[in-house]
Amino acid sequence: LDALGLVRAASVIGPFDAQGRGALGQVFPPETANGGPGAGPFPGKERDVTWRTAVDVTHFGAIALDGLLRPDSDAAAYLLTYVHSPQRRRVVLRLGSPGPVKVWAAGVPVFERNVVREPRLDQDAAIVDLPAGETAILVKTVVLAGPWRLYLRFTDEAGHALLDLAPAAEGHAPSHAPLIAAATTKAAQVGPRPVARDQIGRAHV
Repeated sequence: LDALGLVRAASVIGPFDAQGRGALGQVFPPETANGGPGAGPFPGKERDVTWRTAVDVTHFGAIALDGLLRPDSDAAAYLLTYVHSPQRRRVVLRLGSPGPVKVWAAGVPVFERNVVREPRLDQDAAIVDLPAGETAILVKTVVLAGPWRLYLRFTDEAGHALLDLAPAAEGHAPSHAPLIAAATTKAAQVGPRPVARDQIGRAHV
C-alpha cells in the first residue's frame, strides 16, 4: 500500500447532518472563510464538532471516517490535507468515496460528483496544476449508509504515485480562496489509471 501513495494524514471535522445526496450542495461551516482549522466548535449532527488530527486511521489504505466520527450515516464531513511540491507541476488527484464528494485545491473547486456507491480505489480523478510550495486540499464527503471510507492519492498523468508530495495533517497554506466559489472548474469523472489527458478535469490553483 505504501507504493500507492495514499493520503494517511489529515485534519477532519464532522459529522454534520446530511439528509440525502442533496447535502453535497449544502454549505457547512468548513466551506466558509471562517471555518478552517482553529475555528469552531460548530453545530454537528448530534453535538458540536471541531477539527481534529487523523494520522494512520486507515482501513486497507482508505481513511476510515467511520472509525473517527459518529453518527456515520446520513452525514457529511470534511478532510483537509496539505501537500508540498518542490516545483509547479501537473498532478492527477485520484479518489474513491461512498457517496457525494467535492474537492477544493487552495480554495478552488477542482472536482465534484454526486453518486452513491461502495468506496474503491481510484473511482474518480481530476487534473490539478499545483504551484511550487504548499497547497491545501479540502475534501467534502457525504455518506448515506454503509462504510464511510475515503481513498485519496496523487499520481502523474501516467498513473505513477507521487510520493514526494508528502501529505500532512497540518500546514500554513490557506484552505480557502477569498471567495471559495469564485472559480469553478468542471471535472469529468474517469475510471482507474491510466487515464487519457482529455478525459480528466483540469484546474489551475
